[in-house]
Amino acid sequence: MGADQSVMSIPKLKSAPFPVTLTDPKFVLYHQVNLRLMKQWHMDTFDIRDNEGTLFSHKTTIYDVDGNAVANVRHVVGSIPPQYETAAGDGAGKVIMNSKATFKFGTKDVNHKFVDAFSGENIKLRSVMQPFNFDGEVHLTGSDGSSIAVVAKFQKQGLGRRECTLAVAPGVDMVLICLICIMLEYM
Repeated sequence: MGADQSVMSIPKLKSAPFPVTLTDPKFVLYHQVNLRLMKQWHMDTFDIRDNEGTLFSHKTTIYDVDGNAVANVRHVVGSIPPQYETAAGDGAGKVIMNSKATFKFGTKDVNHKFVDAFSGENIKLRSVMQPFNFDGEVHLTGSDGSSIAVVAKFQKQGLGRRECTLAVAPGVDMVLICLICIMLEYM
């Protein structure tokens, strides 16, 4: 039968210059991973699956393959511009990442800051989603101001739902990317 065109159109991404780990090194793979994020328009339900169909999230919590809550993203109520906190586990754990959004001519631009769970280094990521085609990228910002794309996001809309295909670069925490995409979808 025909191959999935959305997966075929995803470019190969360069490896991150070093492992980028928000949650646990076991979620950092050293080959590119393609994920699918699906959101129902009428609910705040996000399903994220890999190519084998394994479910990693429901609503705003990311789970491992054994069903254990890994991390949860939540909007900081009353924050203008929008801010988000990512907490370990089901959301009751400590805050492990802070994210702050700005809007520039309709473009969603979010800066994310966290301490790498493996190296202890301060990490800065910037995610940008374009206003009309909903495609976006997440860039790792180096201490020298350099930038490398670690995720490419391609989105299509269907009746009552929105579906994204995410290409996660080798060396980047899949949970981190799923959480960032949920934030972008919420905005």
